[in-house]
Amino acid sequence: MLKYLKIKNLAIIEDLEVELEKGFNIFTGETGAGKSIIMDGIRLIFGERADPDMVRTGENKAEITAVIEIEDESLKNEFPSFPWENNEIILRREIPVSGKGRIYFNGSPVPLSVLKSLGEKIFDIFGQNDHIFLLDTEYQLDYLDSFGNLLPLRDEVGKVWHKLQELKREKEEIEKKERERAQRLDFLDYQIKEIERANLKIGEDEELERERFKLINAEKLFSETESALEICYSGEHSISSLLKILSKKLGELSKFEPNFSNYLKSIDEFSLIADELGRALSEFRDGIEVNPSKLEKIEERIHTIEKLKKKWGPSIKDILDSLELAKKERENLLSSEERLEALTKEIENLEGEYQRLSEELSKKREEKGKILQKEIEKELSFLGMEKSRFFVKIERVSPERRGGKGIDLCEFYISPNPGEEPKPLRKIASGGELSRIMLAIKSVGREKDRPKILIFDEIDSGIGGAVAESVGERLKRLALKHQVICITHLPQIASFAENHYKIYKVVEKGRTFTKLEELEWESRVREIARMMVGGNITETSLKNAEEILRRKLGKS
Repeated sequence: MLKYLKIKNLAIIEDLEVELEKGFNIFTGETGAGKSIIMDGIRLIFGERADPDMVRTGENKAEITAVIEIEDESLKNEFPSFPWENNEIILRREIPVSGKGRIYFNGSPVPLSVLKSLGEKIFDIFGQNDHIFLLDTEYQLDYLDSFGNLLPLRDEVGKVWHKLQELKREKEEIEKKERERAQRLDFLDYQIKEIERANLKIGEDEELERERFKLINAEKLFSETESALEICYSGEHSISSLLKILSKKLGELSKFEPNFSNYLKSIDEFSLIADELGRALSEFRDGIEVNPSKLEKIEERIHTIEKLKKKWGPSIKDILDSLELAKKERENLLSSEERLEALTKEIENLEGEYQRLSEELSKKREEKGKILQKEIEKELSFLGMEKSRFFVKIERVSPERRGGKGIDLCEFYISPNPGEEPKPLRKIASGGELSRIMLAIKSVGREKDRPKILIFDEIDSGIGGAVAESVGERLKRLALKHQVICITHLPQIASFAENHYKIYKVVEKGRTFTKLEELEWESRVREIARMMVGGNITETSLKNAEEILRRKLGKS
């Protein structure tokens, strides 16, 4: 329940505060006194968008503070990020003339969107503008599903529908790319075949270059190798011959100078090295071949590899890497074809599931619609429209209009008088009738709801007399479960409330101010009398007002 409301610098309200009670709270006052501004304040504290022009002239900001008692503990679980302290929360909203406004929940800033979500859970506001929502067939469908406890089934329908749309978009995307996919597959097939046909090996190009170099320079290499071998072995001036002579000479000299014998070992080592070098040169010479045919084949292979390098990478490793990438891409493209087939089957299955769930939902809507018709007619009868007939019409929509809420269009029809054809609510011209229909619709099932703050902003337009009495009685019944806050011009409604607040305006030093007074018994009798007869209050009107209040409130 809304326990306390304080409004500062909003329109003609400079500083106004009110403590509210459980049950039925009524606000009355002359036209232009500022009643609607109080309703604006309540709307703003629950997340309605603000306009800087609402700030009182000459002030920097408007500020609204509300203290709310939460009776439903489950709200804490629904909004776990809020800084809950106990079952009482303090909401404060600042609306500056310029800059960004601020909203606080128990002193901590919260986003407007989150506050609005909380507001939807704890309060409902019904005013003349709510007729617009009442006439919307989308709203009527939502209302029926809520009334019939069909929202869980509708959520299932919605999940299947959204999954179905997601798969259809994926399938459409794959089909759109089918031509590009086929062209890409052809290209990848060509790339893979060309590289695989080459049968490349890492390091092969370097080895081929060495072989090619040998074959091109075979004659020169043979000649140079022969010369080197001659130096090692052939003739009296070969290394081998000279080392033998040197070894013999040193042997003779060492007889006279023992130090020379130390060099004989080194001479032997040099001889061994010369022999090893000779064998290596001999083997190398024997391996040299002059083979034009082999050179031609090597040239062709090198040319093939160079062509592949220009196309697929600067090295054999890069070419082989591009081969693996091409294979993976080809595999993915081929799997997209399989995915297309799988998507087609999955879409068929989901369409069947969607149809089955939607049919089930549609059948339940028909059943719940008949129950709702009777409930609304009972309420309308109580509100002075006992001859009215109310209808809930369920029709199938065309395939292109189906969606997450199923396959139905729901529209409320009414026949206000016997013999009249039922018409959609949107074609009802009378504001008084619409006000009562709205109250009936809002009243049905309201007792089953979690306790809420219900605000009725001048829904008494176009009614009076016995009908107004019925409206007041219905509001009082709603107040047994919910806190009801109502603005009215009708004494028949105001006299049912347990708590009565009068709003009036005064002019001081050339400025207009809205004031609020909680009425005690005598002042309340006078206010009801004013509402009955206008400004000319007499003893008779006061007596009549007191009798009405005693009768409505059960006072002797």
